Amino acid sequence: MNCLICGEKLTRLEHPKTKEPYFYCHICDSYSKDESLFPTRKEELEVYSNHQNSLDQEDYVAYLKDFVHQSILPFHKGYRLLEYGSGPTPVLSHILEKDYHFLVEKYDKHYEIEKEYLDLQYDVISSTEVLEHIHNPMPVFLEWISLLPVGGIISIMTLFHPKNPDDFFEWWYIRDKTHLLFFSEKTFEWIAKTLELQIVFTDHKRMIVFRKTKKD
Repeated sequence: MNCLICGEKLTRLEHPKTKEPYFYCHICDSYSKDESLFPTRKEELEVYSNHQNSLDQEDYVAYLKDFVHQSILPFHKGYRLLEYGSGPTPVLSHILEKDYHFLVEKYDKHYEIEKEYLDLQYDVISSTEVLEHIHNPMPVFLEWISLLPVGGIISIMTLFHPKNPDDFFEWWYIRDKTHLLFFSEKTFEWIAKTLELQIVFTDHKRMIVFRKTKKD
């Protein structure tokens, strides 16, 4: 199996408890589940539909506002935004529209399936807790870049994986069956270099912001 990010040959690993197969890439420092563990579209939808996130959850709203304040507001140059992977209850979109006056387009492969967003350009593309669900992320990055002008940003939230393999296999994040790929800061540095993006911010834990610096 080759890496779903950089295309290089992967090292096969085995979960010490479940014996499930995983893979590690020494080039881009990503982990991935074996494709035999990838859920069907129906299984994905069942998991997502059980998410209980809402505007009534003060801690969840504060969590998203922290993302906005750290990963969008210091870097954006305009107010047209695409929320990629908005989910069954697009709380972030509501916050961005009502509290920060962004013009928001939404896309989600289960809940906002029309790709009308492709007809527009955006100052910001946000993707919160989505990238780990995408089994082939590089075409998505290329699509995002095509939708940005020079100076536009991509603001991402996904929990960075532990560096130690033992810690990785104890990590709660891999127990979600819809989580397929796991990134580190080094992974994102590889993506930035390969796609000629500039990393303008990371909290070294779960947030990272890229800026487009060159014309298509």
